[in-house]
Amino acid sequence: MKTTRLSWFVLISLFLLLTSSAFPASAQVDIPTIDDYIEEAMQTIPIPGLALVVVKDGQVAYMKGYGEAGPDGSPVTPQTPFHLGSAGKTFTALAIMQLANQGKVELSAPVKQYLPEFTVANGEEVARKITLIKLLNHQSGFSRMDGGQSVAYDPGKSLDDMVEWISTIEQKNPVGKVEYSNLNFILLGAVVQRVSEMDYREYVHENILQPLGMDNTYFSDVEAEQNGAAQGYQMMFGFPAAVDFVFPTGQIPAGFVYSSAEDMAKYLMMYLNDGFLGEEQFIQPLGSGMKTGYFTEYWQWISGKAYGERRGHEGGTVNFNSQILYEPDRQTGVVILTNSHPSSDFPNAPSVNPIANGVLNIALGQHPVPLSDGGFRDDVLHRNLVSGVFLAIALADLITSLVVWPKLFKKSSRFLKVLFFFLLGLDILVFLVFLIGVPILTGLGWITVLKYFISERVLLFGTLGILVLFSAVAKLVLRFQFEKTKAGIRISVKSPAG
Repeated sequence: MKTTRLSWFVLISLFLLLTSSAFPASAQVDIPTIDDYIEEAMQTIPIPGLALVVVKDGQVAYMKGYGEAGPDGSPVTPQTPFHLGSAGKTFTALAIMQLANQGKVELSAPVKQYLPEFTVANGEEVARKITLIKLLNHQSGFSRMDGGQSVAYDPGKSLDDMVEWISTIEQKNPVGKVEYSNLNFILLGAVVQRVSEMDYREYVHENILQPLGMDNTYFSDVEAEQNGAAQGYQMMFGFPAAVDFVFPTGQIPAGFVYSSAEDMAKYLMMYLNDGFLGEEQFIQPLGSGMKTGYFTEYWQWISGKAYGERRGHEGGTVNFNSQILYEPDRQTGVVILTNSHPSSDFPNAPSVNPIANGVLNIALGQHPVPLSDGGFRDDVLHRNLVSGVFLAIALADLITSLVVWPKLFKKSSRFLKVLFFFLLGLDILVFLVFLIGVPILTGLGWITVLKYFISERVLLFGTLGILVLFSAVAKLVLRFQFEKTKAGIRISVKSPAG
């Protein structure tokens, strides 16, 4: 009897031992707490869909999709591609590092050594001071606003076209001053393309994505959509609305890339493993003296809102937000991808960064970061009230022009005549302000704005502009008709009787 019990005990123990390796690695983290935290975050900050992956001790500890990928209600999965935004800059940095390790580029060499046609409006001498490491660390002298000009978002511009355009820009900062700018990584992408004699996208695919098994990462919005990409949402008067964003080919090295949480897990594990993928080392330490700016000696990113020893890179457009956040010393990291980005239009709204920080805390057995909307709902209420007041005034002006003024025309009053022309001039002035104001506010032309950058403010300004224009036209037409009728009556009265 004892032998039988002992045999069963051994068999059960052996079974548990053999099958434990098949259990999901999710046992390493507190899944219910993570799920509750994400659900709360998605309610606190309007996020239609979110993809999450937690990496710990060299394996995927947890991976899940939350919410909806698009208006059709399709669920988000770990395989759903999201737009990475600036987190995609890390691919360009990694490509430059690979070329540097192969001796094909020198980080301390000027950009002109690889792109002889490159210069800046400040002169050749200034251009020669811009080295690859200065581009990597955003110390080139280009400003964030330089990278936000409408030319940069022209889908027809190639990388070579972008280099030609960047060469005409007058830098706002001296070389060496740190200011984040997409132009730095556009230039780095052009260097990768020129030195490797391969299209940038082909190089990254062949030398980074393929070896890592990142089969669900795309450098084309069309290709990403064909493979189930999430629909981006933009805040419109406090509610997420499905809005597409321009995909400029010339800015792909600066972060215009789609990827899934599953693919980014593979990418992150390579960084957590000191750059090794199996026996192959993707990342080698930078040389001495290079531990400055946005990278540590192991090319770990320290840009963005890093927390203490944590490393990471955030990315976002008006309708997507992403965050890679990890602690190299504790071999734990998080990737979060969302298909909305409220803080792109509401500065006080939190981005995905604090959510990633909270999940990383949970994965490390710490207390999660308390969630707050950062005053987002108050901002929405205030903005909607102000918008409502302006719309009410514009509508009242239009109704008055159509209904009230035709009656007032009949009263012969000097004051009313002066008031009429004053209000007519005010309508025209307001229309011109909106017509000119939107391009000034966005730094883009109306055609570009309407085609690629439609937003809450653009809709509001456009609506107000149309209303006051209609009001001005109504005033003019009705006044003309009144004067015409009045003149006709005078002629009729003066005509002799038949």
